[in-house]
Amino acid sequence: MSEQPFIENARALIPMRAFFEALDVVVFWDPQTRTAFGIRGCITVRIAIGSTSPTINSISKTIYVPARIINGRTYIPLRFVG
Repeated sequence: MSEQPFIENARALIPMRAFFEALDVVVFWDPQTRTAFGIRGCITVRIAIGSTSPTINSISKTIYVPARIINGRTYIPLRFVG
């Protein structure tokens, strides 16, 4: 993984694509909505940049640090995917 995790507001953020692909999750990007998707089997994770309400199989969750783009990469809170 060339991108490095970092800490913001006491939360670890990780590069979504690198982390998800290591788990055999297929990652997609919708530039119109600025939303990243991860799909593996029957599980779909959707997280919009700047949002604190990602979804897992259309069920809304709450995160305290929103997803962000840094150097062209989407970073998400580690706690969310943990």
